[in-house]
Amino acid sequence: MTTLVGLFKITVPIFGLIKTMWRYKVWKPSLNLKTRYPGRWAVVTGASDGIGLGFCKVLARQGYDVCLVSRNQQKLEDAASIVREENPNIQTKIVTCDLTSLTCYKDYEQKLYPELDELDVAILINNAGVSQQGRISW
Repeated sequence: MTTLVGLFKITVPIFGLIKTMWRYKVWKPSLNLKTRYPGRWAVVTGASDGIGLGFCKVLARQGYDVCLVSRNQQKLEDAASIVREENPNIQTKIVTCDLTSLTCYKDYEQKLYPELDELDVAILINNAGVSQQGRISW
């Protein structure tokens, strides 16, 4: 009887560990975005630095050509060169656009769509943000 109790005390934590590993997908291989989202281009807004640039690097590693959208031309050029240095087999496209100035659909249609119209876009990462320091409008 004590052997059964000892065996039970050993197997319960092992099954708990297996359950945790299954839940957090420790055993699953990393997600291949190209098979899940077929297409050639990934568009990233707010791509000039920070999280947006990180998204660009990851998407380029996955094999996507990357279209970087932000408002600062020089920062975009620097970010595109960084992405191309790390992944020489991909293409980059720069779109300089201040998304805070686009207030309605027609603005997007006139300023942003012509730049993206001919791209085979598979993924859009909308990372552009606006800081609201000093003003709160409720």
